[in-house]
Parts: sequence; structure tokens; C-alpha cells
Amino acid sequence: MQNDAITWADFLDIYQSSVWVDDHIANITIVSDSIASTLELVETSALAFREADISLQDENAQRTVGSVVEVRIGSPRRSLGLGPCTPV
Repeated sequence: MQNDAITWADFLDIYQSSVWVDDHIANITIVSDSIASTLELVETSALAFREADISLQDENAQRTVGSVVEVRIGSPRRSLGLGPCTPV
């Protein structure tokens, strides 16, 4: 993960660690520093949030390995992970 960018691999780590409560709400056990970093990124970067459409339900939740957090997971943009387009 670099700067404000979130990748499909980051998104899939979150998705695969999710235990769904309902259509858009899931509990995630943070099993790695990578997942903790991704959750931190979507909370601090407007770009990452827009791209992934993931948000913590409790902004004060612990984002450390071993913690369980509740998140809302929407639909990611199809352009997730592509980065900014450069003119040709």
C-alpha cells in the first residue's frame, strides 16, 4: 500500500477477514499489520475511503492485531487500485 492508494489485495484482505452481520456490516478480526494499516488508511484518506467504500462503525475502535472491529463495507469503485490516470 502506498500513500493514499488502496489496492485490490488490500480490499480482499479486509473482505476475506469479514464475518457478515448483515448486507453491509461485518466484524473483522485484525489478523495482520496489513489489515490494521488498511483500516487506518480508509479512516484517514478521503481517496482511499471513496475507492474502497469501507468505514469503521466506531471511529474510536482499536485497530491493532487481535482486535475485532465492526465496519460498513459498500461497493468499491471499479477503478480501485489503478491510481491516477495520466494523459497520453
